[in-house]
Formats: sequence, structure tokens, C-alpha cells
Amino acid sequence: MQVRPQTSLRVSSAVLRFEVSPATPRPHVLVEFRAAARTARQGVTLLVALPTGALQPPSGADVHVVFTGAGEGTASGFLSATGGPQIVARWTGSGVRQGRLTFMLSGAVVPGWYVLPLDFALTTQ
Repeated sequence: MQVRPQTSLRVSSAVLRFEVSPATPRPHVLVEFRAAARTARQGVTLLVALPTGALQPPSGADVHVVFTGAGEGTASGFLSATGGPQIVARWTGSGVRQGRLTFMLSGAVVPGWYVLPLDFALTTQ
């Protein structure tokens, strides 16, 4: 009998919306996830985030988005609109994982709204 990979993914938001004001000069956005995967023995599961558009900052801003993870297998790094998918979590074996990703702005941040749409995908190897 051969086990075929199967995945299920829920995320709390697929659009990062940051409001920068004098009271909150370094805002953050939390994205919670629940990922389930059935893999072959010792198979690897990857949770990736892919910007589906450019970060829309206010005029005069020169920023990028960094993230940190909380939960088993989560990672830290940065997102690039031109860099392709970014691995935000990795696990070995089947099971259900839950966690949280905290996204923050870094660079020359100016007051206003910043928006970045994302696609999240769960893949097995």
C-alpha cells in the first residue's frame, strides 16, 4: 500500500495591512495558521508565503517586510516581492501543526498604510 501526500491549510489572513502612525511607528501583523499533512515516511512539509503583488507603501517609504515565527518548525526571514516563495515553516513527518507568524516593516518607514497581499501554500516533498 502506498500513502499519497495530502495537505490542509488554514491561515487567518492573506493580506498584510500595516498602519504606521506616530503612536505605532513599528506596527506588526499576526497571521495564525493550522497546517495538516500526511506524507510518506520521513517526508518533509513546507509552508511557504509568496507575495502576489508589490508592497504598497506611502510615498517616500523605502521598506521591506521581515517575519518571525512562533510554533514548531517556524522560521524567521524577510519577504521580497521579486524573490519568489519564502519558506516560513518546515516539518518532517505527518501531523497537524499550529503556529503564528509576526510580520513587521523594516527600513525607512513613514506614516500611512502599507498593504502586501500573500499566497500561502503547503507542500510535501
